[in-house]
Amino acid sequence: MRSRWHLRVNALVLGWLVAAALVAVEHSGVPEARWLVVHALLLGAVSTAILIWSAHFAEAVRRRALRGGHRDQAIRLVTHTVGATTTVVGTVVGSLAVVVAGAVLVGLVAVWHGVVLWDQSRRALTSMLGWTTSFFVVAVASLPVGIALGVLLGRASGEAHSLLYIAHVGSMLLGWVGLTVVGTLVTLWPTMLRVRMQPGGARPARQGFVALVLGLVLVVTGAVLGLRWLAAVGLGAYLAGLVRSAVPLVDEARRRRPGSFATRSVAAASLWWCGSVLAWLVVLVFAAGWPEVEVRVGELLAPVVVGFAVQVLLGASSYLVPMILGGGPAVVRVTNAVADSWGTMRLVLVNGGLALSLLPGPRLLVFSASAVVVAALVWTPVLLVRVAVLARRARPQPTASVVTTSSLPGLGGAVRVPSRLRGQRGQVLAAGAVLTLVVVVGIAADPERLGTGAAGAGVPPTGAVVEVAVELRDMRFEPSAVDVRAGDELVLVVTNTDDSVHDLVLETGASSGRLAPQESARIEVGVVGDDLSGWCSVAGHRQMGMVFDVRALGADSSGGATGRAQTLGLRPAQGGFVELVPAVAGHYPFVSHRMVDAERGAHGILEVAG
Repeated sequence: MRSRWHLRVNALVLGWLVAAALVAVEHSGVPEARWLVVHALLLGAVSTAILIWSAHFAEAVRRRALRGGHRDQAIRLVTHTVGATTTVVGTVVGSLAVVVAGAVLVGLVAVWHGVVLWDQSRRALTSMLGWTTSFFVVAVASLPVGIALGVLLGRASGEAHSLLYIAHVGSMLLGWVGLTVVGTLVTLWPTMLRVRMQPGGARPARQGFVALVLGLVLVVTGAVLGLRWLAAVGLGAYLAGLVRSAVPLVDEARRRRPGSFATRSVAAASLWWCGSVLAWLVVLVFAAGWPEVEVRVGELLAPVVVGFAVQVLLGASSYLVPMILGGGPAVVRVTNAVADSWGTMRLVLVNGGLALSLLPGPRLLVFSASAVVVAALVWTPVLLVRVAVLARRARPQPTASVVTTSSLPGLGGAVRVPSRLRGQRGQVLAAGAVLTLVVVVGIAADPERLGTGAAGAGVPPTGAVVEVAVELRDMRFEPSAVDVRAGDELVLVVTNTDDSVHDLVLETGASSGRLAPQESARIEVGVVGDDLSGWCSVAGHRQMGMVFDVRALGADSSGGATGRAQTLGLRPAQGGFVELVPAVAGHYPFVSHRMVDAERGAHGILEVAG
């Protein structure tokens, strides 16, 4: 019964992971792609897993079932899924009412879950590790706060946007995700390592809990009030709490070194988390203002979301899923081996690829490294699905008295690794070869280095370089469109003159990165062969009108230059000219593409005599 329950509810987690992977792969054609990936992972996969496993561990350490049992848990999970999906859809279509409706559902689920956990702690008998559910209760209390701040964030601008952003990220990451993970590892980590907790080992974790909660409150309060020093003090306290809570975990790892994929993945995730919090603290101390803090914290989302949250989720799942599904010692040994197969290679690809993607370098290198990370991450859920299939096949029949791996179809040869790669050294070398290939190809074949671009495929370069200054202000791009001859190389110098954080992302994947007020960046677009669309990727800004167009003069829809039509964009008091050689006599229309100007008479007919 328990295994069937976990198979069903963890299918929701798998669904969110698949959705995030699809958006990551198709990011160039998906509006709000960056926001969607982050929230599909955090609000979707990670939050669903937290609702599932916090209930599981609360029941385990308190030795008492939650009120309502699996029925109420199922209602909460379905409601959370509906609410999270509604919030995502509302953000994409730009509907505040839909976002609020989804946020209310997610918030209600969090409150309900928190009340149930508190009620269980009140009714249950005292146990040695029962106090760890306090992590879950405070974490759940952080979720409605973070959701409310996120809703307000969608309509804020200027410094208020930056303040709400930091408070929102703090509530969700430091509170909802961070506290849950730390509280879970107090009991899960020694179990994964198969070592006993030392007497007195709970004391550092208790002290760390106090520092973590105090730090969380100070960070959110300091951000809301605009007191950067207070937020920095809070983040320092939070970091101290992490270090203090890690003392027994490090001691347990010394007694038995992490050797499985699950334990090493959780260890790597913990390092990414501590490093990210430290980097965040440095940003708070040395940034010029809140908008710069917002930009730099946004740049830390990749190591936090992928390096920490997703990696700890996959690592813990790789241990928990075989244990929960069971099937007897023989079956568990095989399913554990399946979950652990190619573990070293997966770890090197994820962490090495993530490190490469964070380094400044050619766009193709960053894209290739990110693709390797996504592929390596997807590898783990695929193995866990295989674990579930094998465990289901291994379920004893009513007439069976003994279950062995040799008697079960598919289990006898469950893990097949080429002999040269069975050792960790072989897997490290293989992963290193993949990452080396990514670096070489990413640098050597980068379109900017070769003088071409994704938009210039099939168009002969003219050799001309066009540099255009673009300003970001008043929730608009100025100019909102630029005209370039097909074959010319385009460089955009983007400057944010607004009081809010913005960016410019082109459909080719070229981006300015998040820009604080008065910051500038150059976008090497490359050779232009067709029209391009661009936008600001900050959530909600595209729907509010922050769109940008690159128009290729003399290019048809297939990307080739035909000369059949030309477009000229003119700023106020600016002149220009077009060259055309009509093939035949006739009447040729010209018109302003601004419909309001066309309606006022900005159109005409060019008559060409034979």
